[in-house]
Amino acid sequence: MKKRTRFGLLSCEGQILFINFTPDMELNNQDIKELNDIAVHDFKLEKYAMVVDIRGNAYTTPESRKFSADNPYVKNHIAYGIVVSSIAEKLRVNFFIDFNRPKVPTRMFTDMDECIQWVNEKITESLSNP
Repeated sequence: MKKRTRFGLLSCEGQILFINFTPDMELNNQDIKELNDIAVHDFKLEKYAMVVDIRGNAYTTPESRKFSADNPYVKNHIAYGIVVSSIAEKLRVNFFIDFNRPKVPTRMFTDMDECIQWVNEKITESLSNP
């Protein structure tokens, strides 16, 4: 299942929500809420991991980075795998991980397949440790 939004393309495979952001997109808190609502209501996900593709220079406001790290939806999240390609994207993701300290395991990747493999491992771990 796929859904196009103003901020990008969302798709779901198993317990993974794939988010491919529109290039040069700035996300705000309302966008973060909307993508979580889509996961829960449209894709019927209860517990899920996210593979977030920010290649193309998608970024968030400082408020939405804080909200992304700790919000009411985190109880549904297993892990965040974030795919980057540029140094600027790497710096932003490192800042998010180190400063905002997401409440679920979060890791940055330059390779989509490695990201998906890691996210699947986190899903398997969560199933064995509910």
